[in-house]
Amino acid sequence: MSEWQGKSRGTKLGYSIVIFVCRNFGVFPAYFLLRFIAFYFFLFSWGSSSEIYLYFRKRQQFGRIKSIVSLYRNYYVFAQTLLDKIIVLSGIPNPFTFEFDKEENLRAIVANGKGGLLMSAHVGNWEVAGHLFNRLDIKVSVVMYDGEHQ
Repeated sequence: MSEWQGKSRGTKLGYSIVIFVCRNFGVFPAYFLLRFIAFYFFLFSWGSSSEIYLYFRKRQQFGRIKSIVSLYRNYYVFAQTLLDKIIVLSGIPNPFTFEFDKEENLRAIVANGKGGLLMSAHVGNWEVAGHLFNRLDIKVSVVMYDGEHQ
């Protein structure tokens, strides 16, 4: 099994190009560009791809073709999530919407002058969630481990 090196791939130039396309042409043209970027990683990152491929092939029991398609789709969807995070945090105009489930509970906690604790099992993105909490006009502290690269 290949080991994760603790550092994300991609270059500043690559991110800059995608963000330029997104700012100047919109989210969907940037998604189109991501198809080619995902294909590059699909072709040239076999060290990490082999484990993902084996997951689809052995654990999910997909056939060879479906495993290969799923591997490519995995790279593409991952690239989309990274871009979505950048878009939301940087304020780039976008078609995204969101809803807070049980927002009234958060407002009640604030109205009572009490604190609260929200916990997650790495579902979603706390950086984006913290940014979206601004609309509630409350102070939110996010505690998380962000030790991707020392």
